[in-house]
Amino acid sequence: VGACCLVKPPLAVLFAWAALRGRWRFAAGLAGVFAVGTAAAVARFGVADHRDYLRVLPAIARTGEAFW
Repeated sequence: VGACCLVKPPLAVLFAWAALRGRWRFAAGLAGVFAVGTAAAVARFGVADHRDYLRVLPAIARTGEAFW
């Protein structure tokens, strides 16, 4: 499930659910996979690409991804 959160950030709601329900092993697994995956992505693509993505998110939220 943690690997899915790397591809679909809205699935991070699962992390909130796990934390609120006290499912600490599940939440720790999600956080661990997210941390390792994010570190690998930053190592592969660099910090600049991640900053650019964060800058473009508001536009994607307004128009949808079909236009990108």
